[in-house]
Amino acid sequence: MIGKWRGELTQIGSKTPYKLQLAVSPMGGETKYPDLNCAGKLIRIGASKSYAFFIEVITQGASSKGGNCPDGTITVARSGDKLALSWFGTVDGNIIIAYGTLSK
Repeated sequence: MIGKWRGELTQIGSKTPYKLQLAVSPMGGETKYPDLNCAGKLIRIGASKSYAFFIEVITQGASSKGGNCPDGTITVARSGDKLALSWFGTVDGNIIIAYGTLSK
């Protein structure tokens, strides 16, 4: 899973996908959402043979500071040359779920 990945995420309830650039390192990583003007830092909290789990802390464009992106959690699973990603978080009591498939 280590490396640079890119693709689009679809947020449940939204018709417009948005781009994600993901860089995964052994202990964490970084996210960039060019369409939303946001970026974040990933902290690895666990892994299994098939999955890795991260907490995402938004460092640019945080919704708590008037931006578009909330902090959340990310789960990734590699399948060949693809990376399946799911994102989960809340904003003002509303649950947000997004998902997508990324490529190197």
